[in-house]
Amino acid sequence: MSAFWSIHTPLPAREAQGVLDAVADAFDDFVEARGLADVYAECGQLCPSPVPPPPLDERWVRFRPAHDGGDASARIVALYRACRSTILVDHIKRHLDSPLQVTQLRALLERVGPCVIDWFDGDLQLGEDALAELGTREDAGPLSVRP
Repeated sequence: MSAFWSIHTPLPAREAQGVLDAVADAFDDFVEARGLADVYAECGQLCPSPVPPPPLDERWVRFRPAHDGGDASARIVALYRACRSTILVDHIKRHLDSPLQVTQLRALLERVGPCVIDWFDGDLQLGEDALAELGTREDAGPLSVRP
Protein backbone atom coordinates (compact mmCIF):
# COMPACT_ATOMS: atom_id res chain seq x y z
CA MET A 1 0.00 0.00 0.00
CA SER A 2 1.27 3.38 -0.94
CA ALA A 3 1.34 6.38 1.38
CA PHE A 4 -0.33 9.69 0.64
CA TRP A 5 0.78 13.24 1.12
CA SER A 6 -2.24 15.31 2.16
CA ILE A 7 -2.55 18.97 1.31
CA HIS A 8 -5.12 20.55 3.63
CA THR A 9 -6.52 23.87 2.42
CA PRO A 10 -9.08 26.44 3.57
CA LEU A 11 -10.52 26.34 0.04
CA PRO A 12 -14.00 24.84 -0.26
CA ALA A 13 -13.96 21.42 -1.91
CA ARG A 14 -15.23 22.75 -5.25
CA GLU A 15 -12.44 25.35 -5.48
CA ALA A 16 -9.83 22.79 -4.42
CA GLN A 17 -11.11 20.50 -7.19
CA GLY A 18 -10.71 23.33 -9.70
CA VAL A 19 -7.09 23.86 -8.63
CA LEU A 20 -6.43 20.14 -8.78
CA ASP A 21 -7.93 19.86 -12.27
CA ALA A 22 -5.94 22.84 -13.59
CA VAL A 23 -2.65 21.48 -12.22
CA ALA A 24 -3.36 17.94 -13.42
CA ASP A 25 -4.17 19.19 -16.95
CA ALA A 26 -1.04 21.37 -17.06
CA PHE A 27 1.05 18.48 -15.76
CA ASP A 28 -0.29 16.08 -18.41
CA ASP A 29 0.44 18.66 -21.14
CA PHE A 30 3.94 19.23 -19.70
CA VAL A 31 4.73 15.50 -19.67
CA GLU A 32 3.42 15.00 -23.21
CA ALA A 33 5.19 18.04 -24.66
CA ARG A 34 8.54 16.95 -23.24
CA GLY A 35 8.19 13.25 -23.99
CA LEU A 36 8.42 12.30 -20.31
CA ALA A 37 5.83 9.53 -20.33
CA ASP A 38 8.48 7.02 -19.28
CA VAL A 39 9.08 8.86 -15.98
CA TYR A 40 5.45 9.86 -15.43
CA ALA A 41 4.96 6.86 -13.14
CA GLU A 42 7.46 8.41 -10.71
CA CYS A 43 4.88 11.04 -9.85
CA GLY A 44 1.96 10.90 -7.53
CA GLN A 45 -1.60 10.80 -8.67
CA LEU A 46 -3.59 13.86 -7.61
CA CYS A 47 -7.07 13.31 -6.23
CA PRO A 48 -9.49 15.07 -3.92
CA SER A 49 -10.22 13.55 -0.56
CA PRO A 50 -13.90 12.65 -0.23
CA VAL A 51 -13.88 13.90 3.38
CA PRO A 52 -12.71 17.13 5.05
CA PRO A 53 -9.47 17.16 7.05
CA PRO A 54 -9.74 15.07 10.20
CA PRO A 55 -9.63 16.79 13.59
CA LEU A 56 -6.10 17.68 14.64
CA ASP A 57 -4.80 15.77 17.65
CA GLU A 58 -1.55 17.53 18.54
CA ARG A 59 -0.36 14.51 20.53
CA TRP A 60 0.10 12.52 17.33
CA VAL A 61 1.71 15.01 14.98
CA ARG A 62 5.17 16.42 14.39
CA PHE A 63 5.47 20.05 13.37
CA ARG A 64 8.23 20.82 10.91
CA PRO A 65 9.99 24.09 11.67
CA ALA A 66 9.52 27.14 9.49
CA HIS A 67 11.92 27.52 6.59
CA ASP A 68 13.80 30.18 8.55
CA GLY A 69 14.26 27.69 11.41
CA GLY A 70 11.60 29.21 13.67
CA ASP A 71 8.75 27.41 15.40
CA ALA A 72 5.79 27.10 13.02
CA SER A 73 3.56 24.95 15.24
CA ALA A 74 1.08 27.68 16.23
CA ARG A 75 0.69 28.82 12.62
CA ILE A 76 0.28 25.22 11.45
CA VAL A 77 -2.43 24.55 14.06
CA ALA A 78 -4.33 27.76 13.27
CA LEU A 79 -4.24 27.19 9.51
CA TYR A 80 -5.08 23.48 9.83
CA ARG A 81 -8.16 24.31 11.90
CA ALA A 82 -9.35 26.64 9.12
CA CYS A 83 -8.97 23.96 6.43
CA ARG A 84 -12.09 22.76 4.65
CA SER A 85 -10.77 20.34 2.04
CA THR A 86 -7.88 18.02 1.26
CA ILE A 87 -6.01 17.13 -1.91
CA LEU A 88 -4.17 13.82 -1.87
CA VAL A 89 -0.89 13.13 -3.66
CA ASP A 90 -0.05 9.47 -3.94
CA HIS A 91 3.76 9.42 -3.93
CA ILE A 92 4.37 6.10 -5.54
CA LYS A 93 8.02 6.01 -6.59
CA ARG A 94 10.94 8.33 -5.97
CA HIS A 95 9.24 10.90 -3.75
CA LEU A 96 11.07 14.23 -3.97
CA ASP A 97 14.10 12.62 -5.61
CA SER A 98 12.14 12.87 -8.85
CA PRO A 99 12.50 16.27 -10.56
CA LEU A 100 9.13 15.66 -12.18
CA GLN A 101 7.49 15.09 -8.77
CA VAL A 102 9.04 18.34 -7.51
CA THR A 103 7.58 20.20 -10.51
CA GLN A 104 4.13 18.72 -9.93
CA LEU A 105 4.05 19.38 -6.19
CA ARG A 106 5.44 22.90 -6.51
CA ALA A 107 2.76 23.82 -9.07
CA LEU A 108 0.05 22.44 -6.82
CA LEU A 109 1.27 24.28 -3.72
CA GLU A 110 1.66 27.55 -5.66
CA ARG A 111 -1.91 27.33 -6.94
CA VAL A 112 -3.63 26.15 -3.77
CA GLY A 113 -2.31 29.05 -1.66
CA PRO A 114 -2.06 28.87 2.14
CA CYS A 115 -2.16 25.24 3.21
CA VAL A 116 -0.75 22.60 5.52
CA ILE A 117 0.93 19.56 4.01
CA ASP A 118 1.01 16.26 5.87
CA TRP A 119 4.04 14.40 4.54
CA PHE A 120 2.43 11.22 5.87
CA ASP A 121 1.81 10.02 9.34
CA GLY A 122 1.31 13.40 11.01
CA ASP A 123 4.46 15.14 9.77
CA LEU A 124 2.99 18.63 9.21
CA GLN A 125 4.47 21.64 7.43
CA LEU A 126 3.17 24.98 6.17
CA GLY A 127 2.77 25.02 2.39
CA GLU A 128 4.93 28.15 2.11
CA ASP A 129 7.78 26.39 3.91
CA ALA A 130 7.39 23.31 1.72
CA LEU A 131 7.58 25.59 -1.34
CA ALA A 132 10.80 27.11 -0.04
CA GLU A 133 12.27 23.63 0.39
CA LEU A 134 11.11 22.57 -3.06
CA GLY A 135 12.92 25.59 -4.46
CA THR A 136 16.21 24.01 -3.36
CA ARG A 137 15.54 20.75 -5.23
CA GLU A 138 16.07 19.86 -8.85
CA ASP A 139 12.89 20.13 -10.88
CA ALA A 140 11.84 19.42 -14.45
CA GLY A 141 10.83 23.04 -15.16
CA PRO A 142 7.80 25.21 -14.44
CA LEU A 143 4.26 24.27 -15.40
CA SER A 144 2.01 26.71 -17.23
CA VAL A 145 -1.19 26.36 -15.24
CA ARG A 146 -4.19 28.11 -16.72
CA PRO A 147 -6.40 30.08 -14.33
